[in-house]
Amino acid sequence: MEINDLLEIKEISGKGYGVVTRREIVAGQLLLKDSAIVSEQGWPPQGFTKVPQAVLEGFARQLLVAQQSSEVLRQLYAPRLEPPDRGGGENDATHLKRAMKQVQYNSFLIDVGECHKLALNSYISFFNHSCCPDAAVYDVQIGLTHVHAVRPLQCGEEVCITYRTELLYMPTIDRVTHLQESHLFTCKCRKCVLDSPEGEKLMQAPYTPSVITFEFCCELREEWQALESPTIEQGSEFVELLQGFLGPSGPAPGHWHRMQVLKCLGSILEFLLLKMDTIGINTSGDVTVPSTSSSPTTILSIAKVNELETILEAVLSEIIHFESLWLNPLHSARMKALARYVHWGTRQEARVPWSKLTSSLVKLQELQDVYLGSEHLS
Repeated sequence: MEINDLLEIKEISGKGYGVVTRREIVAGQLLLKDSAIVSEQGWPPQGFTKVPQAVLEGFARQLLVAQQSSEVLRQLYAPRLEPPDRGGGENDATHLKRAMKQVQYNSFLIDVGECHKLALNSYISFFNHSCCPDAAVYDVQIGLTHVHAVRPLQCGEEVCITYRTELLYMPTIDRVTHLQESHLFTCKCRKCVLDSPEGEKLMQAPYTPSVITFEFCCELREEWQALESPTIEQGSEFVELLQGFLGPSGPAPGHWHRMQVLKCLGSILEFLLLKMDTIGINTSGDVTVPSTSSSPTTILSIAKVNELETILEAVLSEIIHFESLWLNPLHSARMKALARYVHWGTRQEARVPWSKLTSSLVKLQELQDVYLGSEHLS
């Protein structure tokens, strides 16, 4: 089945359907523009958790409606079920069961505001997974996705993507386990088959935390994400606790546990600075947080605000460096991390100069030229 002048869908040995090239492709080239249906329901982000059953079933019903006018969506993969009989030989329950399996195996997680949602693309769903992907997916806007090659591809070569960016810098054992649990297959890409433990020593190096454990940090993350209206006091407390884990006795830079905690810490710091920016600085140079029924008035010194900015710069810098070790230089996830750094380093309220701002701007512009400057497919 032809997708466009560059790609087609074919049967791949041992995988079912997959996407292959129809001609040679250069690195960075726009391969596909694909529309998506997005789940009406969402849920709070909780890391690698299962999709709530209500969201899964609701999205399956959306898919059933969309399939009435799309042959491509009707052909989406669903294991151990025959294609539905359009002549009416199957009942509604069977159709819904198949649609739920199609959602489970073909949908992607996206962030919409403060919650996760599911998105299902007509053609992107036919791409197989690899932990060393040939292409990267970029959400231009909700419901519109672009796919770009991240390396040169030969005519007839299969094009794979990753089903979740974090998989690209997880230790092999964690990565394989997650894919088995969430997508019900054992990944046999060259990274999972050929990577040796030697190459992941830094990512999994043993450490002995003094007080704050990684498991406790995971609990803190879930507790933070469950808060409906977190306060500056709560955020500051979480920052202090997470920093305790990252101290001298914690995991070294490059460790997978450290990366997860850094991402949580970064999101809390961004919340705090956004909150402070909204409130503003009074004439004394302090941030005054008005009292509420549950918390008294809080005054944060300008030194404290500067400290939070300094911590955030260090966190984002380390995340960018970590991803540079494991992600292809053209991967869209690197553009997102750089954009965060540039945003906070150039905003009007910034009071502490950010040391890597110039180099980050240059690299961000290079990636934006690739992902945002491509308006054609040839």
